[in-house]
Amino acid sequence: MLQGCGGDYDEWIDGITNTLKDNGIVPDSFSFDEIYLFEKDGVTNIAFALNNKSIDISKLAMFRLKIRNEFGAMWLSDYIDNYLKDVREVNKKPKAPIVGADGNVFNLIGICSQALKRVGYYDQAKEMTNRVTNSHSYEDALSIMLEYIEPVDQNGRTFEEIEEFDEDISI
Repeated sequence: MLQGCGGDYDEWIDGITNTLKDNGIVPDSFSFDEIYLFEKDGVTNIAFALNNKSIDISKLAMFRLKIRNEFGAMWLSDYIDNYLKDVREVNKKPKAPIVGADGNVFNLIGICSQALKRVGYYDQAKEMTNRVTNSHSYEDALSIMLEYIEPVDQNGRTFEEIEEFDEDISI
């Protein structure tokens, strides 16, 4: 994929295709089946799907490194890891060590709130706290907390991991 592609996108696509052909990376009959344009932080990017085409991957890797600084060329997986990590983690709940903790609802609110704030979810921490304090039962309060966090024990193990551990030691 390439970053910062302005102007006529067909020119970019034709230019990259011809450059790949000229460098012996793809055969002369090569064309891209799928091309994706997307914008992030005001920068237009082009991602080219290779779809198991006849490509000399080692030459492509060297070519990508050669144009890295000039065109921001990188593998899409690297782009995701470096620039879209926040997108990948949007729906990820932070882990909160409430399993085995003092079950006082205010203690649990504090643990969940800290877990949310630790990953920058300040608004969600406030929202969760307001919803829990306005709930009508302990069960409702726990249910609301679980909408926001992933419950773990003091060692960071999830319920599934705890159950697997319990199965391993049963006689």
